Amino acid sequence: MEPRAGVSKQDIREQIWGYMESQNLADFPRPVHHRIPNFKSKKTLLVPTPRLRTGLFNKITPPPGATKDILRKCATSQGVRNYSVPIGLDSRVLVDLVVVGSVAVSEKGWRIGKGEGYADLEYAMMVSMGAVSKETPVVTIVHDCQVVDIPEELVEEHDITVDYILTPTRVIAT
Repeated sequence: MEPRAGVSKQDIREQIWGYMESQNLADFPRPVHHRIPNFKSKKTLLVPTPRLRTGLFNKITPPPGATKDILRKCATSQGVRNYSVPIGLDSRVLVDLVVVGSVAVSEKGWRIGKGEGYADLEYAMMVSMGAVSKETPVVTIVHDCQVVDIPEELVEEHDITVDYILTPTRVIAT
């Protein structure tokens, strides 16, 4: 499932989305086209404020005694709305680890998102507010089929790269 020479980022996105749909690898929401694909994994994820609507960070605070269903909901956009408090850009917050979604990623750490630039913008905002540094690890969690060769000419100066790729079967240091 390797991309061919002369492909575009959108070609790679379409290839990954099509493969994940055809192999029934994706979890809700479906279809995965134009999304960062979800799939079942035994990893815990924390998410930024959806689409930067109310700021960069939200502190999710589940209610006391939250059920497993409520905890799952906390990681959704509805959960962020219902169970979180916004953290302002002027806050003195230090991020220990950045987890970024990807449609495709190479073993060199080059990633392709869904094409809207939010991950790159969020990372730039974290750098500008001093929340992350060059030493802060950047991780992506993807299905094995999403690890592909990405031509170097597709990588742009503003594109965030990842230090580690976690799949259901591997941990790849880039």
